[in-house]
Amino acid sequence: MRAAGRPLSANGFFQHRLERQDDMTETESIDGFREFLKTHLSRLESYEWRSGSLFPPEYGISPREYLAYAEDRLTHPDTPGSMIDCLGHLKRAMSCQLDRFLATINLLAVFNKKSLGIDKRLEFLARAGVFQSRTLSRLNRLRNKMEHEYAAPDLTDLEVYADLVTAFVLVLEKTILLLHDYSEFRFLMKDDEGIVQEKLGGFEIALDADSEGVPPQVRIDWWLKEEKHCLDIATDDMPSLASAIGILLLLQHREVFGDEKWVLDQLLA
Repeated sequence: MRAAGRPLSANGFFQHRLERQDDMTETESIDGFREFLKTHLSRLESYEWRSGSLFPPEYGISPREYLAYAEDRLTHPDTPGSMIDCLGHLKRAMSCQLDRFLATINLLAVFNKKSLGIDKRLEFLARAGVFQSRTLSRLNRLRNKMEHEYAAPDLTDLEVYADLVTAFVLVLEKTILLLHDYSEFRFLMKDDEGIVQEKLGGFEIALDADSEGVPPQVRIDWWLKEEKHCLDIATDDMPSLASAIGILLLLQHREVFGDEKWVLDQLLA
């Protein structure tokens, strides 16, 4: 189902949050919010949403162009050199798209500063639920196998790797679009008659990654009658930041496609 809420003003949730900060309990773990969603998601309805100002950087050669170069070599695998060229283009397509995604949410500089390589970057995507860990592991195994052999890649391996990298590029494109369109949500609880009542409970979640050069954070408020909590997650806790972005993506999925049972299963995983 399409998000039923109304668009938020440009100021988003943050002014509303500051007005309520004094009567909230600061929480250090995302687990409390996850438990809240598991228990109450079926009674929560999106009330407001806001798109973000998240725009990917422009590179001299785009991931899709690298894919096109790889496809050209793969269509004509006449020589070992063509296959090696194809592998190089696929590696660049994957690295370029991964960097573009991280740069879009102001995380690339953080990973670079901490010297966190591709394994940690892929681990972040897996924790955020963008890809299944099994798919990323298979992609990595193929990449490592072909990189560390002093021989032309096997054509079958190369075709499988090309399919996986193409899927990788496309999925990250769609993830950027989702985070652009739905960077903030406000959900409110319904009463037994199905009428939204803010006083019963609700939550607000926002990915704050709009300021150039400023590392991202996810801000979450949730309340159940008089019990109120708030949580800010920054880059000093990468696992929780990835999990919070994953929850935001799950909520986007619920609003666009429904699939509430699947969303709850993911929250329980």
